[in-house]
Amino acid sequence: MMDSLLKVAELIEKASDQYLFDDKKEFFFELRKKTGVDDFYLQLDKELQSQNLFQIVEYRRVKEGYTHISRPAKISLPLNSLLKERPELTLLKEKFEFWQRQYPFLDVKSFFQKNKHDVFKRLDVTEQCLDIFQFLLTHMEKNQGLLARQIPHGLSTKLIGKEKILLKIFQFWNPATDTAEGWKGFYTYFKILKTPAEFRIYAHELVCQNQKLTHFHGIISSDNAEGYQWSGMRGTIIVENWELFYALSSMSLPFLVLWGSGWKASLLKSILPCLPANLFYWGDMDKEGYEILGFLQNISAVKIHPLFMDNYFFKHYEHLVQKKEPYPGPFKNLRELQAIYEYVSRMGYQIEQEQMDITKSQILDRLAII
Repeated sequence: MMDSLLKVAELIEKASDQYLFDDKKEFFFELRKKTGVDDFYLQLDKELQSQNLFQIVEYRRVKEGYTHISRPAKISLPLNSLLKERPELTLLKEKFEFWQRQYPFLDVKSFFQKNKHDVFKRLDVTEQCLDIFQFLLTHMEKNQGLLARQIPHGLSTKLIGKEKILLKIFQFWNPATDTAEGWKGFYTYFKILKTPAEFRIYAHELVCQNQKLTHFHGIISSDNAEGYQWSGMRGTIIVENWELFYALSSMSLPFLVLWGSGWKASLLKSILPCLPANLFYWGDMDKEGYEILGFLQNISAVKIHPLFMDNYFFKHYEHLVQKKEPYPGPFKNLRELQAIYEYVSRMGYQIEQEQMDITKSQILDRLAII
């Protein structure tokens, strides 16, 4: 049996795309003679006579033998005929236009053209994915450091890490993402957790599982934080770098010492309420160090005090300054440290905390003052 020349299904699919994405109301298709089919026009004429979807709107003169004959050159598909064949297009069109208005963060037209079969096969899931993605974009800072199940959106557990349309939305929205990373890139971008974040801690003494422990090096996460009792701890010092963490853990301070590991400290959100009260942050005196402090201050329900990061200590240790790339702004809100934060950022200055020769007695004196 000879294949159809009209390829009706393909033409209807093309017309559907033009209706949905190009706002066309009538659809035209050129007819070209297919090589290798001797009776092309005879067969085409039979197919056109036997259907009622397409209308001939243009002819061309072709030479056959010694004569010129008019043959069909262009056909059209009226919108009402298309919608009879594909009645679901009306709903899809309405949804498509609504999504364009509702979710301006995404080039909806381009995304749906690229992924239309996945998108339109499950409209309800697509809309849920668009909704939670917009929520993540508009609440990035509040959600940082949370597990998917902790994000205050009713569909977070159902969709994040599981629904491929959500991942495709992210990868399309952020084309710089390495698609080979899959969900890892998604979690990294939004700074949300797939599993609870773990942090290295040192305590001079504490109680764990009803056992009193001294000189304790261990790990804390949201899963085990409530199992610790901070016997004798007067507060918590969060430090940016490993070298300082190691140095402080050898001083037997009456404070819990926690290694924040740079921007990983932004994942402390669910752990902060479980730490010994009186929170202090000691970071490098550079743009990143101050901004980590500012972020922690914003997400903590209790005040986090800066430690050895004010203008006095910058001037005292100015001989240790290293040069980095200057940053002209915009700047975060760093409250009482705003001036020194903007100064070191604009100048591209850095003083690394581990290079400051501060003694145990100086630390205790400073903590007593704050």
